[in-house]
Amino acid sequence: MKKPLIIIVLLVIAALFLYISLRDRKDQMPTNLLTIEVKEGNIEEAIYETGIVEPVKKVEIKSKIGGEIARSSVAVGDRVNKGDVLALIDSRRISLERDRELKEAEYTMLEINSVYLHSKDKLGRNQRLFEKKMINAQEFEDLKKEHDVALVKIQAALKKWELLTKEYEERLNDYVITSPLDGIVIEKSADEGEVVSAGTVGTKEGSVIMVIADKRRLVVRSKINETNINRIKTGQPVRIHVDAAPGKVYDGKVMKISNIGKAEHNVVTFEVLTGINDADNQLKPGMTARIDVIAGRKENVLMVPVNAVYAEGETRFV
Repeated sequence: MKKPLIIIVLLVIAALFLYISLRDRKDQMPTNLLTIEVKEGNIEEAIYETGIVEPVKKVEIKSKIGGEIARSSVAVGDRVNKGDVLALIDSRRISLERDRELKEAEYTMLEINSVYLHSKDKLGRNQRLFEKKMINAQEFEDLKKEHDVALVKIQAALKKWELLTKEYEERLNDYVITSPLDGIVIEKSADEGEVVSAGTVGTKEGSVIMVIADKRRLVVRSKINETNINRIKTGQPVRIHVDAAPGKVYDGKVMKISNIGKAEHNVVTFEVLTGINDADNQLKPGMTARIDVIAGRKENVLMVPVNAVYAEGETRFV
């Protein structure tokens, strides 16, 4: 009789304890709960970072001829087209040399031309005499040879003058520095009055007068924290924003990810290059850009605000 009574008492105590516990939890629950509708839509995982807009291709501009810069036509930040004149090297000395040699060639040509015209006139007059048999065949043949020699000499003199003119034209072109591509002047190392040494593009020799960036191909160079680098893959889409074009979003793609990290201020980062697919004239090298690397995307999923999701250990619930 006592055993069933003890069980009943224990059950009553347990029920009372459960009641008190539920009552206390109810008292602790907030009374102003916000109800949010679960919606269906698309979500994405993005990594946000900043970077610098840079050109893919940069060309150092040099002069084929050493000398003093007589005129500089552009400044840093100017946009140039292929073939535009960037600078002129002082060409006064070679211009004087050209004028002197061409005048000498012209004087020689005039002298030879005078001999040729005389032989041509003489041959014409003696042609009629030969036809009338007033001079013999040998005399007429000698006159023809004299004319032919004069003709060869005037043709040679004219050819020499033409070659000399073309040679100096080509040499003077070397004193005119033009842009090899459409781009933007991003650096300028020499200006009017400064002397530069001769060199060619793509070599170490010669003075660099300026640097031009290819404006058609721009990238964003960013440093991504090591905690996020493994979430980034080449080919991932990227949204690009710059303050110079408020409200505009440029389309990009991850081009290259460095395999070696660099430590700065105890933080390891990896360099990432993002290609800009739709660069326009508003984008300029050196601008700061914000990038959103789309690391993941899900479509047609149920969504709730992140602050409505709670976690206990590894379990998450709404």
